Amino acid sequence: MPYSVGEKGSYGCSGYPVVKDGSSDVMGCHETREKAVSQIAAIEANENYDQKEVVTSDGGVGIKNPQAWPNTKIKHRKPKLVNKEDQVMNEDFSDEEMDTMSKADSYSPTSGMKSAARRALKWKEDGKAKGAGTPVGWGRASDIVAGRSMSLSVVKRMYSFFSRHEVDKKGKGFYDGPDFPSKGRVMWDAWGGDAGFSWSRKIAERESKKADFSDFAKDVTKVQQLTEVFKADSVRVGQMVSWNSSGGTARGKVKRIITSGSYNVPGTEVTVTGTKEDPAAVITLYRNGEPTDTIVAHKVKTLRAS
Repeated sequence: MPYSVGEKGSYGCSGYPVVKDGSSDVMGCHETREKAVSQIAAIEANENYDQKEVVTSDGGVGIKNPQAWPNTKIKHRKPKLVNKEDQVMNEDFSDEEMDTMSKADSYSPTSGMKSAARRALKWKEDGKAKGAGTPVGWGRASDIVAGRSMSLSVVKRMYSFFSRHEVDKKGKGFYDGPDFPSKGRVMWDAWGGDAGFSWSRKIAERESKKADFSDFAKDVTKVQQLTEVFKADSVRVGQMVSWNSSGGTARGKVKRIITSGSYNVPGTEVTVTGTKEDPAAVITLYRNGEPTDTIVAHKVKTLRAS
């Protein structure tokens, strides 16, 4: 009995319903289309294979999710390899083009991806894709042809799929011959083909660089904060320090460190506040190497040893 994913909000489901075709029976309600497709895969695996191991030919690694679908187990069979050069050109995109395709962390498929997925669906319609793929793969093809935007996590899964299955290009029937289109070729195109590989790789690599830069920026900030802490610890009572003032460089001797609360500078209306993380220093001003009666206060981070 075939199943399909209904439109979001249909059949009394707030998300995406899994519906038994030819009836109004709802088998489940899911937050995302991907989760709904996963349930269909599990149901069909149980019905069609009587809880036995399902073997597909589109390559990859074994999948088992005992918590969600305990009776589902899929094992992929690697294709035989032949010596053949990769002759398919990949699409490439500039950062500006990627920004155009990206909207609020979702990504729209390109025309090249739609053409590839449409070709795979036509092969399936013509009976040339028997035994190829899973409901997840065919659902992905339908989403691409429909131009549905995909989240970053989906794009990363696509890139992972292409990276694992690039070896299928060396198999019989991938480009031509009596075995064309091979099952590997069918599912390669179902996921967007070479255009999808280039597209998902570009996005995944760009996001990886963003993450690396973010981590680097955090490290730089941490170093700066530690530098200020070490600098604060290096200033102590009785030490001669200097700082920049309107009249040039000023000098003085530290008479007190404020690490908690506020301090009113004598003879002025100035109040300085210090904390353990951002202490302040009360300083006796020196002129020509001699102390004066003037008291000033500055944040420790603005001072330097003199």
